[in-house]
Amino acid sequence: MPENKYLQNAIPKIYKAQTIDGMAFTFIDTYKFIMPGANLKEIVKAFMKRYKINEDLLSEDSILQSYYRTLKLITDGEKSKD
Repeated sequence: MPENKYLQNAIPKIYKAQTIDGMAFTFIDTYKFIMPGANLKEIVKAFMKRYKINEDLLSEDSILQSYYRTLKLITDGEKSKD
């Protein structure tokens, strides 16, 4: 473990943020696969409601930003395979 107390406190927060980002991406992408016409904002609201995430912890815009960032990484990776 790092000697720095700040890093010791930050590491669990970093893992939590990464976990929530991964969960949000999976939830949103699966929802869109099952219901292609669904509105992204409504899907994000459903995710937040399902996991009891309020705006103080994480905003809708942050979740969408993370979703698009992850989607871009995945789609760019698929394009480079061709």
